[in-house]
Amino acid sequence: MFNALKQWIAVVTGAVIAWPIATWLLHGMQTSDGWPGAPLVLSSPVTSALMAAIAGMIGFGVISLVVGRVTNRYTGMLMYGLCWVIVARRGTPIDAILRHVDDLGGAFGRMYLMFAFETCFWAIPVACLMVLHVKISPNQYPNQENRFSPTSLKALATNIVLGVALGWVFLRTEAKGQTVFGFAAATTFATMVTRLIWPRCNASILFVVPAVVGVVAALTTLMISSTDAVARLAAGDFWALGRLMPLDAIGAGTFGTALGIGLARSFGAEHHPATHHLAAHA
Repeated sequence: MFNALKQWIAVVTGAVIAWPIATWLLHGMQTSDGWPGAPLVLSSPVTSALMAAIAGMIGFGVISLVVGRVTNRYTGMLMYGLCWVIVARRGTPIDAILRHVDDLGGAFGRMYLMFAFETCFWAIPVACLMVLHVKISPNQYPNQENRFSPTSLKALATNIVLGVALGWVFLRTEAKGQTVFGFAAATTFATMVTRLIWPRCNASILFVVPAVVGVVAALTTLMISSTDAVARLAAGDFWALGRLMPLDAIGAGTFGTALGIGLARSFGAEHHPATHHLAAHA
């Protein structure tokens, strides 16, 4: 009871601190015609947007580490994802992005290829943060297997497949909130199912899944819906995963992965101690 209350207080406090930072970041990453929270490759100027993104990674990373240190490593990761969800939720919707690129006479195919690279860029601090949490934050799953165990690798592959499939199912409209929260729900269910099947798989490696799904989303959109993208979107024929922007994938995906790990613990048969202040092998 006390541990659950402590986690709630830590997450809510972290979100309150993150909100003004997120508001500043939205205006630091905007298109030339004023749309806030745009992908870095479409922001103007790109250098200012990149500096804002790095500042956000550092600021939100510090909040995540503090929350993780006083609670546990996966609550810390949930906090990092939530910080970026606050930004992504208020970001530029896909219809505005496509119209913006169309007005500039840009190539949609090249844009989605750049989205794949940008997703990898956003994923770097997630990986670094997970390594830091493994070293300094309490581990609530001391019995989980090594990250390269056969079970953990099978869980990773399963989670990727489920993440892509459920992402396609959940991303049904152009509304930005539906895209962000829909992908958060998709990764939550995918991770929960994965952990229920393999409750002792190492959960740390599952945080690479949002980046993989984000890259798959960009590349499949490049092949399926990059031609006549505006017309396809208006006709309702646009590839569902094409609505997922890089920050949507990393922010909502990190949040959903951490939440799915926690929900699996609630529903799963295997009992894990609530806290364990010695970091287990990652």
